[in-house]
Amino acid sequence: MKGISMIASSIFPIGLVAFFVLYFTDNEHIVERLWSSEENVMYTLLALNLVLIGVVIFQFIKMKNLPVVSLNEEQEDEREVKKYRVFSDMIVCSNVSISLSVLAFGLGFIWFRDSDPWLALNAFFLLIGSFVVANLAFSSGRKVYPDREPPSTSEDMLDVLDDGEKFVVLEGLHKVYQLLIPFLYMCIMASVFYTAVSGHSQIFSIVLMTIILIAVQMTYGIVVRNR
Repeated sequence: MKGISMIASSIFPIGLVAFFVLYFTDNEHIVERLWSSEENVMYTLLALNLVLIGVVIFQFIKMKNLPVVSLNEEQEDEREVKKYRVFSDMIVCSNVSISLSVLAFGLGFIWFRDSDPWLALNAFFLLIGSFVVANLAFSSGRKVYPDREPPSTSEDMLDVLDDGEKFVVLEGLHKVYQLLIPFLYMCIMASVFYTAVSGHSQIFSIVLMTIILIAVQMTYGIVVRNR
C-alpha cells in the first residue's frame, strides 16, 4: 500500500510539470499530435476490452473444469484457494472491462458518432459483452461458495460472510477509500490546471468531482458516526 501511495502522490507534481512544459513550449502542436490519433485510442481500448472479456471467459471455463472428486484435506485446501483466486481474478477483469467499455463508448460517441458511427456501436456492443461476462463472473461465486445462498441485494452481502471474510472486505474498502480521496483531489487540481493551460473549460468535471468527493466523505463520516 505504501508503494501505491507513493506512486499516487507522485502523479500530481509530474502532471504539473507536464502542463507547464506544454504551456511554455509549442503546446498547440503537441496537443494536436496527441489528439490526432483518436482512432488508435479507440482501437486500443476495444482491443483491451476484448482481451479482458477473453480472460474472464477463459477463467470461467477453468473454474467449471476444476475437479469435484473427493481429495485429502491438503489438496482440498489448495483447490479452495485456487477457486478463490480464479474467482477474484474474474471479478477484477470484468470490472476493469466494464470501466474501459464505458470509456470507449463515451469517446466513440463524442469522436465518431457522425464520421464513423459503427466504431461507437462496436464499443456499445463490447459494453454489453462486458456486463454479460461480469454476470458470468459473479455467478461463478456459487462454485466458490456452494453452501451459501447468493445475496439478493448488495446490502445483504455482509450477512453471508463470516468474521474473517468481513475483515478482508473491510480492509479492502478502507484501502480503496484511502486511495480514492487523494486521487479525486489530484484529478480536481489537474482539471483546474488543464483548463488554465489549454483554454478548454473543465468546470463541469471539476464541480462533478467535487460533489462526488463530498458525497464519499459525508457517507463515510455518517456511517462511522452512526455505528
